[in-house]
Amino acid sequence: MPATSDRRRPALQRVHYVAGASGTGTSTRALQLQRELHGLHGVPACIVIATDVVRAQLRAVLDEAAHPDLWGESFNLPGRPGDRLRDGVDIDAFARQCAPILRAVEAGVAYALTEGWSVVVEGVHLVPGAFELVDPAAAVVSAELLVIDDPLVHAERFRARDRASAGRRPAAHYERNLDRIRAVQAELVERWAAWRASLGDDRIELLGP
Repeated sequence: MPATSDRRRPALQRVHYVAGASGTGTSTRALQLQRELHGLHGVPACIVIATDVVRAQLRAVLDEAAHPDLWGESFNLPGRPGDRLRDGVDIDAFARQCAPILRAVEAGVAYALTEGWSVVVEGVHLVPGAFELVDPAAAVVSAELLVIDDPLVHAERFRARDRASAGRRPAAHYERNLDRIRAVQAELVERWAAWRASLGDDRIELLGP
């Protein structure tokens, strides 16, 4: 359920969603926004909710046999007969992975608002239209979709991340799967366009394509 508020003054807390496929820079953008929003307008703190972290937390408490879609990456999930595919990526499996993650994100955002904090949510699982927005009376709500048009630039992002992580996130794995990652990006762009068309102008500020 979306968070609500009965405060009479205009909302000062912010909830900002940063969506994007792997390698587009959602984590970096979220940390930048956290620094900008911390203490803004007297709001004491801004927290970041990363959907990859939520997925890891769910894996720790849920059984893999009962929730197989939580294991695996957005672009490399086992499918079921009849699932919709996009350039080899099982989109329905991705949607099944996203569903519990997004319910947990919604609960985390609602809790943060009751604590008086602002929130930045980031990750590939923020499929436009698949999660509940908070009530605009409770917070200033905005969202953006990060997109990398050039596949060569996208590949270089993975190499830069590999270097910055001292090899903990090896670029070779992501470069091998670059076409699949970009298929996820294409799906997000398509969903973003439909979501943008469906939202009223006063509900949320949208940044991006």
